Amino acid sequence: SPLPTNSVTDIKVDSKSGKVYFVTLDGVVVYQGDVLEVTENFGDVLVYPNPVVYAQYKGNVRIRGLAAKTNIRITDAAGNLVHQAVARGGSYEWNLANTRGVRVASGIYFVLMTNEDGTDTATAKIGVVN
Repeated sequence: SPLPTNSVTDIKVDSKSGKVYFVTLDGVVVYQGDVLEVTENFGDVLVYPNPVVYAQYKGNVRIRGLAAKTNIRITDAAGNLVHQAVARGGSYEWNLANTRGVRVASGIYFVLMTNEDGTDTATAKIGVVN
């Protein structure tokens, strides 16, 4: 553990940035977590990294600022469904695989999102370069 001591006196969470602050008797430690403020509607939706260049980044694409239960549909530029999921907890990670589990081709992908009852929507674009 990177904590300077096992005596933690307080823990605070910045729900905007996801940072968790641990206050100990010997100092403060900051951990970049994925704790986010989650509401019934969307916040500022952020997709990163974007664009995704395979030669520079081989991880998942992250989507933040989602509603508590978000229905996600990802389509290619022609409107074909590539991936769908339900995100809980304000964020989602996409491994860039299509419905068959194969990595998607280079191109622009559209992320279509609705909250649980369909009263709020959000959209985003993801550029993929393989």
